[in-house]
Amino acid sequence: MLFANETLAIDAEQIIAKYNLQLLDAFEIVIALAVGCGAFLTNDVTFRAIAKLQVLELNKFILLSEQKYSKPF
Repeated sequence: MLFANETLAIDAEQIIAKYNLQLLDAFEIVIALAVGCGAFLTNDVTFRAIAKLQVLELNKFILLSEQKYSKPF
């Protein structure tokens, strides 16, 4: 289990300053990076700017799925 500490708080503060994110959004990113997440799934397009983390947009997966399964067999 990961506990918030001063280092995570400072990292979140830097992310807020650099990307203009809200506090909770910044903590989501910092924690994802701290635990080594390979990707971050979201519909929030503001996360695309985070170069350190692969951001996957849920809406794109839904659209691809709808296109794939709406075709007749």
